[in-house]
Amino acid sequence: MDTYTPAFLLLQQDDTVLRLPGDPTGTGEHVETARERGLPVYTGLDETPSR
Repeated sequence: MDTYTPAFLLLQQDDTVLRLPGDPTGTGEHVETARERGLPVYTGLDETPSR
C-alpha cells in the first residue's frame, strides 16, 4: 500500500475498521493493512462493540 494515501494515513490513527459492503479499489489492501497492525475489522454494525 502506498504509505502516503489518505486511507493509509488514517489507518495510522484508527483503532478499529468498519468494512462496509461494496468493492471500491484498494479496500482489500486497507483491510489487510489494518489486520497486520492488529486492528479489529468489523463487517457490519451488529459486530461492533456497543458503548
